[in-house]
Amino acid sequence: MNKKAIMTIITAMTVFSTHAQNSWELPNSEKNKEATVENVVVDEKKSAKAEDMQYLAGAVPEKDGKVVFTFKKKVEGADAATIYDKTFEWIESLTTTENQLNSRIALVNKAEQKIVATFSEWLDFSRSIISVDRTRLDYVMVAECVDDLVTIEISRIKFHYDEDRPTRMDVSAEEWISDSKALNKNGDKIIRGRKKFRKKAVDRMNEIGNALKLGVKAD
Repeated sequence: MNKKAIMTIITAMTVFSTHAQNSWELPNSEKNKEATVENVVVDEKKSAKAEDMQYLAGAVPEKDGKVVFTFKKKVEGADAATIYDKTFEWIESLTTTENQLNSRIALVNKAEQKIVATFSEWLDFSRSIISVDRTRLDYVMVAECVDDLVTIEISRIKFHYDEDRPTRMDVSAEEWISDSKALNKNGDKIIRGRKKFRKKAVDRMNEIGNALKLGVKAD
């Protein structure tokens, strides 16, 4: 084989190699792009599902068939009377926070260190410059104080939505956001139309629970 023939073969192999490389790179590149897009979609679905996880089964606790949120706060070294006074002040301040409509301490029992308060407040779903989507939220809070501990229970939760429209809706938590009413058969999704009520109500209750921890403390 002469030198010219050898050079021809080398050139052909180089061209083949280049085309072969290119022919492999393009499909792989496109495939990778598709895989990346698919991964992004899957990740977004996972993120959306993960976001709802905390609002699925058990997020709305029940007691004897009624929706009841319970929060406890230890106050080490304080007697029941002292905790009662601190709790009274905390609840009273809670009734005057933003979005409160007609909230007040309704009954007290100093002998048993118990406090009953009724709340009526706005619960915002979304808000913009031109519109607001919200519901009136009513509930009853009962606080019981003993040595070293205060327990609050929130029950009789009701939503009053679109009160000034023909679409007005007045429903209880049991009717609207309980596990049996708000979740699908598998319990892995919140029924559309009830999601914002369930999620915002759970967020609000947890907000109150966290406020209790900060508001009633030992000296």
